[in-house]
Amino acid sequence: MIYLTFLLHLSVAMASNPCERILKEDVTQKFISYLSELSEKKILMDRELLLLIEGLNNGEWINPISKNQKDISTIALIQYEGIQNYLNSKNLNNASILEWAISHISESSRIKLVRNKIEEETKYPIQKIEFLPIPKGNFLYQVDTGFVPYMMGQRKKRVVIKYPSEVMSTLVTQKQWADLMGSNPSYFIKPDGSMQPNHPVEQVSFFDAVGFANKLSEQNGFKPAYSYVNNKLVLDNQARGYRLPTDIEQVYLLKAAGRSFHAYHFGEDRDQLQDYAWFQENSGDTTHAVAMLKPMIIDGHEFYDVIGNVWEWGSSDVSEDGEVRLRGGSFATADWTLAAEHHSNNQAKVPFAQIGFRLVRTLNEKK
Repeated sequence: MIYLTFLLHLSVAMASNPCERILKEDVTQKFISYLSELSEKKILMDRELLLLIEGLNNGEWINPISKNQKDISTIALIQYEGIQNYLNSKNLNNASILEWAISHISESSRIKLVRNKIEEETKYPIQKIEFLPIPKGNFLYQVDTGFVPYMMGQRKKRVVIKYPSEVMSTLVTQKQWADLMGSNPSYFIKPDGSMQPNHPVEQVSFFDAVGFANKLSEQNGFKPAYSYVNNKLVLDNQARGYRLPTDIEQVYLLKAAGRSFHAYHFGEDRDQLQDYAWFQENSGDTTHAVAMLKPMIIDGHEFYDVIGNVWEWGSSDVSEDGEVRLRGGSFATADWTLAAEHHSNNQAKVPFAQIGFRLVRTLNEKK
């Protein structure tokens, strides 16, 4: 069929009647139409067009199909002859063909990028912000674990969570952040500079996270939980807006609403960590899309990446030296840092590529 198309193109372009003179531009347009059809049929690929462009830029006509290539198909060989007949005609406008080829390559690349984006988004649907309920309860809270592994065992006290809350089912993602804040501060982006939409946002400071929480509260009609009084951050315990979890709330979540008495919410078996968390042993030293591993389940509700992927900011008071406590471990830390009672610290105003966050909201007003 393509060969017949070629013959039709050629018969018009190279009419044998000596009295008929084919205009150069007419032959050029027919050649471009011929090349377009070969491209649509995947006989002429982008790499072949690049050879044509290279030749034209150097003032040469190069047949983009090589008849000397290994395992050349019969169809490709026929089209090689067809293209060569056009090139031998000497009735082609170099500039017009070069302009078409460059434009075709650019459009082809654009289409590929769009297709890749659609394929990725179809394969991994964009994670939406989702809040799920956590019941009130009580548990044993290890008071001063510090930077030592959980198994060293230190003083504990029973802590009561007086009010139920709702907690994000995932970490805040790059797209969720960008949609609300207008930019993506994350270190772990794609090679082309675009965001990885379902990866956790990172490189956000404690105060950046507070700003996100307040803005989300305003968007959803809640009174913001945070305000600044005399340049000092103040948490309004009466507000119904979104906020960062307190350190006690973080441990409560890590212990599956206080129901786990083990190092990890699923038990003590560290071999199971790779099913639930991205950490030093399986992460490849990078963040990963949220909700790709097994969830922690509380009353039938699924919470993802509660350990690993990125550390999570807490909302305990900023210490005198400007630090805030972190929980959960990250993609770059060892297995023991993922234990519920282990914590680290970071300067509140300093963003870091291993730190992200999730938000909570108290469901009952405190009296």
